[in-house]
Amino acid sequence: MAKSSNPKVSAASSGRGAASPNSNRRRATWIMVAIAAVVTLALVIAVVSTRGSDGGTNTAGTTPVSNPSSIIDSVVAVPADVVAAVRPGVDIKAPVPIAGPALTKDGLPLVLYVGGEFCPYCAAQRWAMVQALSRFGTFTNLALATSGAAPEPFPNTPTFTFHGSTYSSPYVGFDGVELFDGVHKALDVLSPSQEAAFKTNSPQGSFPFMDFGGQYLIAGASYSPGVLTGKSAAQIVSALSTPSGAIAQGVLGSANMMTATICLLTNNQPTQVCSVPVIADLEGVIKAQSPR
Repeated sequence: MAKSSNPKVSAASSGRGAASPNSNRRRATWIMVAIAAVVTLALVIAVVSTRGSDGGTNTAGTTPVSNPSSIIDSVVAVPADVVAAVRPGVDIKAPVPIAGPALTKDGLPLVLYVGGEFCPYCAAQRWAMVQALSRFGTFTNLALATSGAAPEPFPNTPTFTFHGSTYSSPYVGFDGVELFDGVHKALDVLSPSQEAAFKTNSPQGSFPFMDFGGQYLIAGASYSPGVLTGKSAAQIVSALSTPSGAIAQGVLGSANMMTATICLLTNNQPTQVCSVPVIADLEGVIKAQSPR
């Protein structure tokens, strides 16, 4: 009986399912290729899941996964002469006086912030808040985040989150409450006193919300998050060194306004912060605001 010249045909037609040495080698090769592909895919997924833009920002707008200290340290360490050169213009929202019950924490005047991680206006506000409050104290476990993804306005704006962080200062207390994460899921919970202040001064539940000791209020972002659009956290930090730029004007201008407000609560302590001419000038602007 003549043999087929095709080993595959011979094996198939014999009904025995026997494989030639060549086919065994080919099968082993394909198995090795498949294993390598699976391992490569797993490594790619692992890298992507542990890295975001700027080395630690979750670009999907959900809860952040890391805390790049270099970014945070750079925000805190903006040179004093740069800070002093930024004088808030008409585009920076000044706090207004309120007649609420005094807010205190451990015997110190309290700054209460209420917001959400998805909120781009909160994202812009946090840059200024971190800069201002760091002049009076220290944050621990502060992390980078982004605002919510599209269709949120100004999507994926780089920012921080106060969720899980703490703040210590000999001059002022701070409570940062993030009610929702980057995809609108419930996150932090207001205490009864926080809820009372929030509902009294923001009946619609809008944020960002900042209550300075029950004496002054900032409702809404102090400047437009549009100036941060399309920028990475590192680019925002770099732009803070240019006092005339839109980012420095927004972030540092708002931080100076917040600093002046806190100085009014602390009787101008510490002196090295509150005696800076731009801060002293802004105190006068704040005092001149008409009561609500």
